[in-house]
Amino acid sequence: MALKARVLIPIVLVAAAAVVVAGPWRTRKAPIRYRAAEATRGGLQSRVSATGTLNPVDQVELGTQVSGTIQRINVDFNSRVHAGEILAQIDPSFFRAQRSQAEANLQKAKVSVQDADRTLKRSRELKAQGLVSQAELDQAETAFQSRAADASQAQAQLELAQVNLEHTTIISPINGIVISRNVDVGQTVAASLQAPKLFQIARDLTEMQLEARVDEADIGQVRDGQIVTFTVDSYPEQPFEGRVFQVRAEPIVESGVVSYTVVVRVKNPSQELLPGMTANVTIVTADRGDALRIPNAALRYRPKPESGDRRERGSAMGGPKGGGRDAAERPQDAGAKTVYLLQKSGPPKPLRVRTGITDGTLTEVVEGPLKEGDQLVVGETDPTQKSVAPTTNPLGGGTPRGGPRGMRL
Repeated sequence: MALKARVLIPIVLVAAAAVVVAGPWRTRKAPIRYRAAEATRGGLQSRVSATGTLNPVDQVELGTQVSGTIQRINVDFNSRVHAGEILAQIDPSFFRAQRSQAEANLQKAKVSVQDADRTLKRSRELKAQGLVSQAELDQAETAFQSRAADASQAQAQLELAQVNLEHTTIISPINGIVISRNVDVGQTVAASLQAPKLFQIARDLTEMQLEARVDEADIGQVRDGQIVTFTVDSYPEQPFEGRVFQVRAEPIVESGVVSYTVVVRVKNPSQELLPGMTANVTIVTADRGDALRIPNAALRYRPKPESGDRRERGSAMGGPKGGGRDAAERPQDAGAKTVYLLQKSGPPKPLRVRTGITDGTLTEVVEGPLKEGDQLVVGETDPTQKSVAPTTNPLGGGTPRGGPRGMRL
């Protein structure tokens, strides 16, 4: 027994030492693997996207102030017209009769004025001779003034009848092209509460106006003169270009969403663009020809806090020892952002930088210790733990490898 004890004691001591030595190695985690991207230099544009509708720069809707039957139409869709050209004619018969009646009323009023004038003169002569009273003279003067007022009213009625007669002839006020015709010969138009629209004329289709709606979150970046590119469904592969002409201050609220209208002037020499086309608009709000660019993922990356190395992380980011607060959260650095520089050895080094414009994928760095070619951490991959799969017995029971049959380890 003593001999067996002498043999077993060294074996037990060696096994215990092996457990003590191998234990930390079994629990030690594999090093973190980082994914990195390079800081580069090149062009960068900040853009705002929107949708809009193409319209003529100057268009006129022609209506009528009088009611009647369309007697003649001289133009059709796409007809080119000149200022003063007759587009259509409303039957003028009724309005000519009204003018004749007004002329007769005016003539009658003038005769009455002449009669009242003779009576007034006679009354003044008789008053001078003392043959009529002052009351009779005043009555004659009143009658004269009343007849003169009736004559002025008849004159106004004649002018009104003449205006209505002239309005039966629909004349183009501008040089342009007819883009809409809403009446036909024989159709009766009624001008009651508002003038019915007969024609729509665009002054010049070689220059178009694009009205785009920009969300309130982006409208602060839009300025007059900025370059705009857009496409339309008719020519999806052909980009068109224009410039911001006006940013309208009127808010447009739809379903709780606020947007603003941005007017873009577009050259259309070949007249490929037509009124009413829907455009997918991109407004270039800023352009950098030679910018230091970093991927946006580098700005979003933050190291994962680990219970075992929280102190080391806090020290590496410039925070107080043992603190878990990220450098990006420090109030004294408001306006700056943190990126992590990948080093040949050791944990990534935090750098504070100030950013400029972004295109949604890359961001400009305007200030900081970062330089072209630096590798920035954009993510990390935790090493996967290899697990030993248990054997499966043919009967469906789970028997661990190496364990006694029927026992659970």
